[in-house]
Amino acid sequence: MQADQGPAAASAGTAGKRPRRFYGWYIVLASAAADVLTYGIGTVAFGIFFRFMSDSLQWGRGLLASALLLGRVTSLVVSPVLGPLVDRYGPRWIMLSGTLVFSLGAFAMAAINAPWQFYVAYGVLITYGSSALGGNITHAVVSKWFVRQRARALALVTMSLSGAGVIIPIPLAFLITHAGWRGAWVGVGVFVLVVGAASSLVMRRQPEDLGLLPDGDASEDEQAVQKSATGSVRPSASQEVSLTAKQAVRTPAFWLMIISANTSGLAIMGINIHITSYLLDRGFTLGTAAGIVTFLYILQTVAKPLWGFATERLALRYCIGICYLGGGVGALLLLKVVSLPWAILFTLVYGLTRGAQSFLTTLAWADYFGRRSQGSIRGISSVFGIVAGAGGPVLAGFLYDATGTYNLAFMIFAVTFWIGALAFVFAKPPQNKSHGVTPAAT
Repeated sequence: MQADQGPAAASAGTAGKRPRRFYGWYIVLASAAADVLTYGIGTVAFGIFFRFMSDSLQWGRGLLASALLLGRVTSLVVSPVLGPLVDRYGPRWIMLSGTLVFSLGAFAMAAINAPWQFYVAYGVLITYGSSALGGNITHAVVSKWFVRQRARALALVTMSLSGAGVIIPIPLAFLITHAGWRGAWVGVGVFVLVVGAASSLVMRRQPEDLGLLPDGDASEDEQAVQKSATGSVRPSASQEVSLTAKQAVRTPAFWLMIISANTSGLAIMGINIHITSYLLDRGFTLGTAAGIVTFLYILQTVAKPLWGFATERLALRYCIGICYLGGGVGALLLLKVVSLPWAILFTLVYGLTRGAQSFLTTLAWADYFGRRSQGSIRGISSVFGIVAGAGGPVLAGFLYDATGTYNLAFMIFAVTFWIGALAFVFAKPPQNKSHGVTPAAT
C-alpha cells in the first residue's frame, strides 16, 4: 500500500506553482461530510429509530442500547489498527471500506428480526463503518493539514457533527412516518453509500504528499523568493513540535483527558441516544420532538465558532471545563421538560455549552500532542472509550426498564459531566522539552 497521492503532486512544491486554493480546505469539506454520516446516522438517527424499533420488535430499551457495548468492542479492536495505518498510508482506502460496510449494515438493519441480527448489523457492521469514517480518522487528518489555522479548520469540521442533528431528524421522521422504520433504514444505506464514497475519494494523508506544507505555507524556495522581494517572510507552521504515541501516553495530560472523555462521554452519549424517546414519553409528538432536537443541534452548530473565539482569550482546558459544567446543568434541566418552554430552556443551556465539546476536545488532542502521530494517539485513546461510547446509553436504557423513567439516569449524567470538567481543568498541556520531543517530520 502506498501513501495517498493526487494529481497535484507532480506540479506542486516548486516556487510560484502552489495551487491558488489550498487543498486542505477540500479535506475539511470531505471530513465534514463523513462526520455527518458517522454521527448523524450512528447517533442522531439511531436515537430517532430507537423507540420505533423497541415498540415494533418488543425489545426492552436496555437490550436495544446494549448493542453499543458490542460496538465499542468492535471499535476497541479496529481503532488502534486503523490509526497507525492512517498515519502511514492515508485515509482514502480505509474510508472506502468503511463506506461499504456501513451501508451494508444499514441495509441489514432493515431486515432484522432477532437480537443477534441487530447486534451484527449495528454492533459490528455500522460500528466498523463509523470507526473507518469517523473523527479519529478524519479529525486526525485535518490536524495534519493545518497548524496555524487548525482551530478554524476543526471548528468547521465539527460543525458538521451538530449540523447532522439539524439536517437529519425532520426528514428521517418524515421517512419513518411514510415508509416505516425498515424502509427508512434502506434510505439511510443509500445515503451512506453515496456521501461516503464521495468524501473518501477526496481525502489525502498530509500536505507533504502533494508537495505542500500545512496551512498552504510557502516552501523554502518560495520563502527565499519572498524574502528577497520583501525583506520578510511569513513564519511557517510546518515545524510544529509533536509527540509520538509512546511519548503521549507518558504524560499526565493524556490520562486526564481519557478520564474526562469517559465520564463526560457517558452523559453525552446517554442523552444523545435517549433524548427523542424521552421527549416522546413526555407527550411530545414525533414532529415536535424532531423539531426540538433540530433546534438543539442548530445551537450546537452555532456554539462551535463562538467557543473558537473564546479559546483565543481563555485557556483551552478552562473552556472545556465550562462546556462540561453547562452540560451537567442541561442534564438536570431535562428533568423539568414537560412543556415547550422548558424544552427551549434546556436546548439553550445544553446546546450553547455542551455543543462545543467535539470541537474543543478535538482541538485539544491536536494542540497538546501535535500532528505527526495524531492517528496513532487517537487510536490508542479510543481503546479506553468503552465507557464513553456505550456506558451511558446502556445505563439509561436499563434504568428506564427498571424504573419507567430516565430521572435517575439524568441525575447521574449531571454528576459525570462535572467530573469530566474537573479532570480536564487539571489536564495541563505537556511540557515538550521534558519528553525529548523533536519537530514533526515533514
